Amino acid sequence: MSSLYLVEPGSQDLDTLMELVKSYYKYDGHDFDAGLVRESLEDLIKKSLLGRFGFDLIDANHAKNKNIGYIILTFG
Repeated sequence: MSSLYLVEPGSQDLDTLMELVKSYYKYDGHDFDAGLVRESLEDLIKKSLLGRFGFDLIDANHAKNKNIGYIILTFG
C-alpha cells in the first residue's frame, strides 16, 4: 500500500521545486521566468509569513520516496 504525505522543502530542494513548477507552467501554457520563480520560491523558503508550500511525496511500500507534485499556499 502507498502513503501520500506532505513535506516542507528547504533551500536544498530548490532545483527540484524549479523543475516541478516549470513542468506545471508548460502543461498549463504559462510563460516561465526562471529568475522570477526562483526568487519567489527562495522568499517562501526564507519568509514563512508569506505562505507555506510543500512536496507531495508518495512512499510505495516503504520504497524510496518520490516527488509527485507540490502545493503552495500564500497569505494576503
